[in-house]
Amino acid sequence: MATHDYVINNQTSADLRIDLNNALAAIVSQNSGATAPASTFANQFWYDTSTDQLKQRNETDTVWITLGTTDQTNNKFEPNQTFATQAEAQAGTNNTKAMTALRTAEAITALTPPAGGTTLLGTLATTSGSTVTLSSLTLTDYKYLYVVANLTTSTGGTNFRFDGTKILQNSSTSLDVYLTGHLFINLINGQYIPYFHRGSVEPVSQGGGNQFGTSTYRTTTTSVSFNLSVGTFSTGAIYVYGVK
Repeated sequence: MATHDYVINNQTSADLRIDLNNALAAIVSQNSGATAPASTFANQFWYDTSTDQLKQRNETDTVWITLGTTDQTNNKFEPNQTFATQAEAQAGTNNTKAMTALRTAEAITALTPPAGGTTLLGTLATTSGSTVTLSSLTLTDYKYLYVVANLTTSTGGTNFRFDGTKILQNSSTSLDVYLTGHLFINLINGQYIPYFHRGSVEPVSQGGGNQFGTSTYRTTTTSVSFNLSVGTFSTGAIYVYGVK
């Protein structure tokens, strides 16, 4: 362990040899010592023996930058890196912090619906009326809602709606309408993807009207509602699942 001012003065040959050896000892030991070198230079290295940290002087020679820590017991070097928190890992928006194996596994587990992670939250009987609502929901433990519909509407049942938005259009106002399909809702950002079909009671002529959009539904939502703009529900049910 040694430091040096890296100035070789005029001196005797014997003293010059000692001075040069001290300078070389400082170089090969990375200017190691428990305190910072008295003489500093831009981009100079210093191994701080009090903390086992390798430091480097910045280019303006004003501060020390900690590059990392040496584990002298296990013979390894750990860079001075900022790591993402679990919340940052799951959000996936930070592009400057490193990910550990643990944070990666946590994010995958949190963002991927696990097997057995789907729970039936309720069944809406679509046998009368134009609006059905599933209330008293607690969605804080879920990331998605998955809705399955299998029903018919009475004569003139048109425009199946969710969150005030048409997700299936029926152009007929004179026939009973068969409606089946599913709806996937992201409770993190409210985005939804519907996929429904309509037709006669025996669905031979199917049609669309599906659309991708953003709803007001979030993990704080306490009720889910569906309605028809015209007509009433006749038979069948809507099943609402929570997905973790």
